[in-house]
Amino acid sequence: MRRQPVARHCPNCGVRVSWRADTCFMCGVRLNDRPRDRRAISLFDMALAIGALIIVWLWWVRGYRPNELWPLELPSPTPIVLLSPTPI
Repeated sequence: MRRQPVARHCPNCGVRVSWRADTCFMCGVRLNDRPRDRRAISLFDMALAIGALIIVWLWWVRGYRPNELWPLELPSPTPIVLLSPTPI
């Protein structure tokens, strides 16, 4: 008597696939490829993390000084002299 194969699912989309299938019929992922042992970090994610660390480091070194960015005292307006026309 032949043993029934275990139900097989696509690692990408989770659809049940045939035990003889080479690719998933829903998403097209190759099923016979070995999965990667490590995850690759994209360059965008790495640049974003480095940028965030630089901003935090600069904030730590310089300190938070809100008065330098937005002064509390606004400059007083200067009066404008309007010349009135002289009578003829």
